[in-house]
Amino acid sequence: MKKKYFGLAGIIGSLSYFASIIIFGLLKPGYSQIWQTVSELNARGEANAIALNICYSISAILLIFFSFYFILKKNFFAKISGLLMAVSFAGLIFVNWFTPMDQWHGIRTPGDIIHNSVVTSLVVAFLISQIFFIYFWFNERKYNQILLPLTLFFASLFFALISLWANINQSEVINISERGWILTFLIWIFILSCRISRKELV
Repeated sequence: MKKKYFGLAGIIGSLSYFASIIIFGLLKPGYSQIWQTVSELNARGEANAIALNICYSISAILLIFFSFYFILKKNFFAKISGLLMAVSFAGLIFVNWFTPMDQWHGIRTPGDIIHNSVVTSLVVAFLISQIFFIYFWFNERKYNQILLPLTLFFASLFFALISLWANINQSEVINISERGWILTFLIWIFILSCRISRKELV
């Protein structure tokens, strides 16, 4: 299969996921992209939850297909990176449909705790996939192109740690930090997809 299809899937998947957050944020009356979490958009009982979950699922399926570019490689580090990415995207479908946010009146419900635990696990899986990709990149001796992947990884790690701290301490910082790791993850996928499409990534 031609590389461009994997790259195209990654480009469309990452852009459509980002667009879904923006569009459904605008559709929710009074919603703030700064002061409210992304999970609130498809929380249990939200009017547009099903429509958003469908959009998320389409994006995730495209990103799972994108992951197979790495899974099909002979390189061990590439395979593990791809598998972890695929698990993260499949988990995204699961968490949106089966363990949505369920938080009312500032009191954590069991459903909300499960939601946060699953999301945390998916974030960790994606971070580890980035580490394996960096090993793969070194293995391919792309030393002159490693700075951007490293920068995005440390940015993702930074926002993920802040998000974890904010979640544990019930801090409003979680609203910004959550968007931080989502954005850095999407930029990571988008850049890799563009490189695959241009045949810059072997």
